[in-house]
Amino acid sequence: MTIWRGALKSLLAPLTGKTWSCLRSQSKGPSRPGRTECYRARLSDTWRQISALLLLFLMPLLSGCAQQQKPPVEYRVIKQPVLNLPAELTSRIDVPDLPDNPSYGDSVSMNATLYGIVGQCNIDRAAIRKLQVTGKETHP
Repeated sequence: MTIWRGALKSLLAPLTGKTWSCLRSQSKGPSRPGRTECYRARLSDTWRQISALLLLFLMPLLSGCAQQQKPPVEYRVIKQPVLNLPAELTSRIDVPDLPDNPSYGDSVSMNATLYGIVGQCNIDRAAIRKLQVTGKETHP
């Protein structure tokens, strides 16, 4: 009989919202509690469940939506020594114009001119690097 009573208890409590003591006391007759007492017990259990659900699910959601704090970023000013470069190293390089009707011979001479310009640029860059190295040695 106790097996059936446990099964009945587990089935009826979620469906009716009443506890087993309310169901048993209502069936006895004169000593049964009033309907309001059973519903009060039901409401208090419901509020406990709701508050537990709020704590479990809504509070982490609310705190999860909070603005995340960014890690502090430290800015440092690094002073680089100013190098006074000569004007011939930083001057504009003129590129030869392409003729209107270039022939194969014109393209060969233009390639030779452009290779000479690239060679001069490499010489200028090497001179600038040399000045930077000597500037770093004089300005620690």
